[in-house]
Amino acid sequence: MTSEEPKLQSKSNNNSPDRGDWRAVLVMAAPIIVTTSSRAVMNFVDTWMVSRLGLAEAAAVGVGGIMVFSLIGFGLGLTSAVSTFASQCLGRRQYEQCSGYAWQGLWLSLLIGLGGLVFLPLIGPLTVLFGHSPEVQRLEVQYAQIALLSLGPSMAAAGLAQYFNGIHRPVVPMLTALAANLFNVAANYVLIFGVLGFPQLGVAGAALGTLLATTFRVLLLVSWLWWGRSFGRFGARRTWRWQGRKVWDLLRIGSPMGAQFTLDIMAWALFLAWLVGRFGTVHIAASQFAWQYMHVSFMPALGVGIALSAVIGKAIGERRLDLAARRMRVGLILCCGYMGVMGLIFLVFRHSLIRLFRPEPEVVLLGGQMMIFAALFQVFDGMCIAYNNGLKGAGDTRWPAAVGVAMVWGVMVGGGWLAVRYWPEGQSFGPWLAATVFIILLGLAYAYRWHGGRWRKIDLFEGKEQADPQLELAAKPVRTCYDGDVGE
Repeated sequence: MTSEEPKLQSKSNNNSPDRGDWRAVLVMAAPIIVTTSSRAVMNFVDTWMVSRLGLAEAAAVGVGGIMVFSLIGFGLGLTSAVSTFASQCLGRRQYEQCSGYAWQGLWLSLLIGLGGLVFLPLIGPLTVLFGHSPEVQRLEVQYAQIALLSLGPSMAAAGLAQYFNGIHRPVVPMLTALAANLFNVAANYVLIFGVLGFPQLGVAGAALGTLLATTFRVLLLVSWLWWGRSFGRFGARRTWRWQGRKVWDLLRIGSPMGAQFTLDIMAWALFLAWLVGRFGTVHIAASQFAWQYMHVSFMPALGVGIALSAVIGKAIGERRLDLAARRMRVGLILCCGYMGVMGLIFLVFRHSLIRLFRPEPEVVLLGGQMMIFAALFQVFDGMCIAYNNGLKGAGDTRWPAAVGVAMVWGVMVGGGWLAVRYWPEGQSFGPWLAATVFIILLGLAYAYRWHGGRWRKIDLFEGKEQADPQLELAAKPVRTCYDGDVGE
């Protein structure tokens, strides 16, 4: 690029998506939707299996799982920056930089996974604070202590998947996720119920099965990174060593997202365990069942969001901000349209959906009322996913993280606490109302940030790791999934 050229392309006069934009987002998103949806299906099946054991077991897995996930969330947010850097490096034709970020995400995962073990002795005292029945507390500790061991593997799997998404090879994460989910279903069935000669481990079996399946996926992804067809151009066998500057890049961009993920999930953990949990096991279980359907809605939309982050990152790497803006509009329409349809399904079939888990009338009634709240915020949740991922693809992570954390704690947790204190007769509906208001406001805030245009001024690589201009111009572009190369 010559010195006379603008550093970043200016806004286009035509921001209407064309057929190429729709094809780019849809072809990129399709495998990622399968990946994220398979995770939702896995959680759904796990919850259904555990619910066969009883309401106490279902409640314990819900609380114990979200406690651990509040820690795993930091790693998932941190490693999501791998996609941001890999996609922008792809657009800049700095191919070996892409795999370098993948390896640094893996090293960070190992370190954080080991460091997370210090939380093991804290799990027991934390569960006591929630005031649940002794049986539920015992099961929560049993599940969470095993699930915590999956911190490192979960983070590693997420980071490697983000690398393949970032270089527009989404079929790799899809295939490894499907294989791991099949492994998980089989392992959970064997370990939860004690078949094929294995002992019946109950909730501990559910946690162990997920740990084994996640580790299995990491092995598959590392093998693909090392031996897959794309290793030659991306130089994955040459970039595996620790690279401090890339580690700092991931921490700089990923830490706000990691902090947001952690604090967001901690808020939801308090929502379930403390605000809803104070009304009893039935309210926790009903919320957990409603939550599974929210995942069924959320995870496919998240797949679109992840694809959106990758295509926007690549467009910005190519210095085509008009392209990034058009593809954001495509992702927004897809996310809000799909989640809006899911909201209607939640509203119409709410009681039948809850009855799939447990038939008790009180559980069905409570769960159905919670599904009404979930239906109300679906479209706004779609806005959150689309705009937040678009901003992430551009490297704009601090403002969304700060606003997200402030709102989840101020509106959802703070508002939920006020509802519990001053409207106790509303029981768990007060916290659910606060959660609904929070998601609506957050979707509007992220829309404001994107349309404000601050993301257009961000340059992640300014002043460092610039490719030789002559080599950059001569490099042959990598064919992406929407160029007709959808696999390895």
